Amino acid sequence: MIVVGFILIAAAVAAAVILIVQNQGAINVHALGGSWHVDAYWLLVAGLVILAAAILGLAIAQTATAHLWRLRRERRELARENRRLSAQVDTSTGSVSPPVAAGTSAAVGAETRPARRGLHLRRTARHP
Repeated sequence: MIVVGFILIAAAVAAAVILIVQNQGAINVHALGGSWHVDAYWLLVAGLVILAAAILGLAIAQTATAHLWRLRRERRELARENRRLSAQVDTSTGSVSPPVAAGTSAAVGAETRPARRGLHLRRTARHP
């Protein structure tokens, strides 16, 4: 996959060089309330800069998502270990606290409730 990526990058660079060299004409550009008289290859350069910014943004978003998934996984593992250690302490001290179910993610001292995923709206009772 790395070789394919490098081949695609080389093809993109070659295409950009060919387009820049072959487009020597001047055009009028109207944008952001202004008008500029520029060579055609500067539009290609501006497009490449915009594309690079978009790719950078996607890479940052992908990195942030991977970081978030790793943090969630670590939190689940820590909660599982916390439940295991709490159960171990309860059995060694002879406590009569109810055991925590194996599939729940409740924190110590918190009420047990099912895990909530996605956007959920709470419905509250209306008082007239």
